[in-house]
Amino acid sequence: MNPRLFGCCTSLVDDILVIGTPSISKKGSLHTYKLSDRNVDEIGEPLLAYDGHSDDGFGISCKLFSNSQTELLLIVGAHRKTDMCVSTGAAYIYKSYDFGKKWEYVDILSPVTKIHKSFFGCSVDINKTTAIVGAYGDNTEGWRVGSVSIFNKNDQLKKWNCVKTLVPNSFSVNKYQPSINNSCYYFGFSVALSEQFIVVGAPSERKSGSTYLFHTKDTWDSNNIVSHKINGVNNFGFSIDIFNDQIVVGSPGQDGVPGKTFIYNISSFFDASIGLLPTSNHHNNCETLIAKSKSSKALFGRDVSIHNDLLLVSGFGKNDSEFVGSAFLYIRNNESETDSEPVACLRDSDASQLFGHSVCLNDQFVVIGDPAANNVHIYNVNNIMNGNSQRWANSTHIIKAPQEYLLEIN
Repeated sequence: MNPRLFGCCTSLVDDILVIGTPSISKKGSLHTYKLSDRNVDEIGEPLLAYDGHSDDGFGISCKLFSNSQTELLLIVGAHRKTDMCVSTGAAYIYKSYDFGKKWEYVDILSPVTKIHKSFFGCSVDINKTTAIVGAYGDNTEGWRVGSVSIFNKNDQLKKWNCVKTLVPNSFSVNKYQPSINNSCYYFGFSVALSEQFIVVGAPSERKSGSTYLFHTKDTWDSNNIVSHKINGVNNFGFSIDIFNDQIVVGSPGQDGVPGKTFIYNISSFFDASIGLLPTSNHHNNCETLIAKSKSSKALFGRDVSIHNDLLLVSGFGKNDSEFVGSAFLYIRNNESETDSEPVACLRDSDASQLFGHSVCLNDQFVVIGDPAANNVHIYNVNNIMNGNSQRWANSTHIIKAPQEYLLEIN
């Protein structure tokens, strides 16, 4: 049986949750759910790309955004979408005026340069006026150096137009020249977007990883953009998230080295009146989290999510003789620092190896995808806070992949 990978990506706004299912050798899909303390209800029909095909990867990435009290925006990546026999990838934008019960197609986003297996759509993010799409396999600057495309909303044409494509040396003072060493950066493997900042992970750069920060005072189609690179180790930039002035970067480790998660305050390396500050200041105010659980140190930082005072980090480890995933919930204290001890250790009894492959949260719910088991686990934040932080906590609800139906014509 081909893997469905239900839970490969998840995104949450208020009580509306979307779950990606980028099935192998089948059309990918996306499912929408309404969450409450007592129930989880699927709403509407499964969403498929209008021009989708088998193995299109639709649902490999997704992001919800609340555009207003009545409108939701949704972007979905399809990193294996084929165009004229070239696997270029794509991303699709939808909107809903009934809280996800019905998704209205808005536009398809395609790479300006069509490169086979660029994996355009591997990562996505969206806000009211801007969408970004990662393509970590883009070979324009070198073998799988990667790129990120920026799309601006055009209200008159009711389209989203590509206004810029970022590569590692975009807007950098020290531009590199293509060489055999400039390969496999995987720039765009992870992306995050706020109103004035774009954060891009390049977890394979120089075999250590980097995270890039882009800032504009204007719109993203201007040339008034500055950038900075934060160097790291052990796949630094594998996962990233941004909330207000906080940037979280996952560094899940490699070759047996334990993973870490780093938290940066944008003000520590950016000043609105000056711009980006000297590099010597960047790491002074960085917080570092490590997994205290011996069974979860590997791949700690595989995925991250931050919302208000809550931070969620997933890892990987062993449960008796089985390899399973795990996740840890942290809380920011009154000094705007993150407690080194998690308030909850999350690992369901039904968890598999990929438990924690995708995570997201808000003030009400913690969501953890487990695509190997085709499950998504929902935790109630209030229940977690009132539980025993020293014990592994089971989920409040488990969403199982909807049943597939096979139509036979005799």
